[in-house]
Formats: sequence, C-alpha cells, structure tokens
Amino acid sequence: MGFAEALSDDGSLTGRGHPLMRGVICGAMTTLCGVSHTLPFLISSFSVAFTVAFAVVVVELGVITWIRHRYMDTPVVSAGLQVFVTISAIGIRELIASQVISGEAAVCPSQNRLRKKNSPDPQVLAQRILADAR
Repeated sequence: MGFAEALSDDGSLTGRGHPLMRGVICGAMTTLCGVSHTLPFLISSFSVAFTVAFAVVVVELGVITWIRHRYMDTPVVSAGLQVFVTISAIGIRELIASQVISGEAAVCPSQNRLRKKNSPDPQVLAQRILADAR
C-alpha cells in the first residue's frame, strides 16, 4: 500500500507532498491499523475480542472522518457519511463472502457445491482448532 502510494505521483501535480514521505505514512498507517484489528483476537474470549476490535474500528473511522474534515476541507457530516457508506458497503461484501465461504449460502439451491462431501462442518473445525490451541 505504501509502495503504491509512493509511486502514484511525484507530488507536484496534486500538492500531496514527497512520494517517499506519503509512502512511509501510508505503509505505517496500514500496518498500525492491520495490527490493531487483529491483536484483540489474542484475547481468549471471542466476544470480548470482537468488542475490542469493533471499538478500534470505530475509533479509526472517527480519525478518518476528522482527517477528511481537517485536511481535505470536507464538512464533518459529509465526511462521516462518506466513511459510513464506504464501510457499510465493505461490511455487506464481507458478510456475503463469509456466508458463501462457510457454506451457509448455497451456490446452487439443490446442492451446496462449496463443501466437499467428507469435509467437516466449519464450526466443528473451528472448535477443534481452538481445542488444539489450548
């Protein structure tokens, strides 16, 4: 992500600054956010981990809204709405993808072709993995 940002332009067209600095900032923020989303799942209780990860995402979205307002001269309500709509679209896409992957959403109504005949149920598999980790 940082590499792509650094290569996007030299800063003279958009006035966004030196490409190396943009790449470093973008890469660092991508790493920080990725770690902050996954680190809570080291907590043994899934509900607590999910709540903490959700709170982290809410804070990040607030920061994105503030940055858009402060540095891009976007009104707060407009910036918040843009962030909300974008994240909602991503959330819906991920929900659909997770249902397809888990086998809850059948590709063909008469036969679920996503899961092999002898493969275990995803919930049973997850329980086995958690039991082995303990």
